[in-house]
Order: sequence, then C-alpha cells, then structure tokens
Amino acid sequence: DGYDKVAASHAFGFRIFKGITISLMAYLSLVYALNNRKYLPLFVVIYLFAGFYLFVLEKGRSGYLCFAVMTAVFIWHKWRWKDALIGGLLITMVAIAGSQLVDIRIFDRAQHLMNADVISLEVLQKTDNRLEFYVLSWPIFANNWLLGVGIGAYGKAYEAQMALQPAFWGHTVNPHSEYVLLACQAGVMGLMLFLALLLCGLFMHKGEKESIQFRQAVFILIATACLFNSSILDHREGTLFLLLMALSLVPYK
Repeated sequence: DGYDKVAASHAFGFRIFKGITISLMAYLSLVYALNNRKYLPLFVVIYLFAGFYLFVLEKGRSGYLCFAVMTAVFIWHKWRWKDALIGGLLITMVAIAGSQLVDIRIFDRAQHLMNADVISLEVLQKTDNRLEFYVLSWPIFANNWLLGVGIGAYGKAYEAQMALQPAFWGHTVNPHSEYVLLACQAGVMGLMLFLALLLCGLFMHKGEKESIQFRQAVFILIATACLFNSSILDHREGTLFLLLMALSLVPYK
C-alpha cells in the first residue's frame, strides 16, 4: 500500500514522464560509475534505485521499455570484457524484474491474448486501448497517406472512423504513438521528416566521444518513448526533449 501511494502521488510528474527521466538518469549513472571510479558505489546504487522505482514502485510500461533500452545503449557504448560491473548489474536487474513478474502491467494484458481462441482485430482492440487506437488509425492513414488529415484533426478523423467499425475504449484525440499521430495528421511526408530528425541526431558524429554518445542516448530515448506515447505532442515531454536535444547538440570536452 505504501508503494502504491508513492507511485500514485505524481510527485515527480506522471508515469510516462517519470519513466523517461528516470531511465535517462539510470543511463547517466552508469556512465558516471565507469568514469568516476571513486564514486562508483554511489552511482551503482542510483542505477539500482532507478530500476527498483520503475519496476516495483511505478510499474509503468514506458518505464520498463525506456530503462531496458537505456541499459542496452550503455552496454553498446561502454562494454568492457574485463569489467564485471555490467554483468553484475544486469543479473541484479533480472532478479528484480523476475521477482515482480506477477505485478508487471504488461502481463495482465497479454493474458487476454493467450486466452483467445483466434487472434483477430477485435481481440487485439479489446486487449489494450493503445492497440485499438492503432487498429482504428490505420484506415485514417491509408485514406490520407500523403499529407494526412491535418495537424489537430486527428480527433475528428478518429471519431468518424469509430462510426465505421467497432470500438471498445471510447474516443481519443491521442493514439499514444508519435509515429501514428504524425502519420495520420501529416502523412508520409511528416513522418519522414520526423524520422530524418531522429536519424540525423543519431548518426551525427561531430564532437568528442562523450558528446556523441550522449547525443545518441538522447535521440534513442526520444525514438523509444515516441513508440507508445505521443511524447512530442505532450507539453511536458515535448519540452524536455527539446531541452535534451539542445544540450546534446552542443559539443563538450
């Protein structure tokens, strides 16, 4: 009960925002742990607490994904075979996640799919509201694939689509995926521009090694968060990402 009260307090923002920011903190903690061996135990504890908070206290699916991806990015950037730190951290996190499997929010939705005799669009829609948003968004994109329905017009287009096929989760103006939202509102042209922005940030190699790696981590975090959230649309997350992009594009030594 105490854990639930902490998670529900929104003291540090809402679930998605916390998942994003704490995952970035976890990545930076690992970077500082290897670069500042004197304070290695402190940064390791911060990383482990970040995982504990996201998996045990907060239990947000975006947090699970962002944390796992940021850990993978760190391994990609910093892996050293002689360094046992990474292996120990991964084993610890697997243990934490394993002990919480019955409570992780992904599994209660997956159970609905496992119990279905046949996997159909209707079953997918009933499984999760995001899946329904994606299913109903496809015809919107297919009918307006080049330039979309217009910025801000997704809600009306979604309402019209609900009249054409069954819906179980109600109306929305946000499909909870920046890629889906851009594809529907701005078509292929808008989606390609957004992908180009992400790829430019990811593959820009100007600056010192640490600067390049931080930039890559930021843009991978943005790309990951936008998979299942409209993070650029959201004012809090959009502002955070603009600040992070600005910081990551400034070379430092």
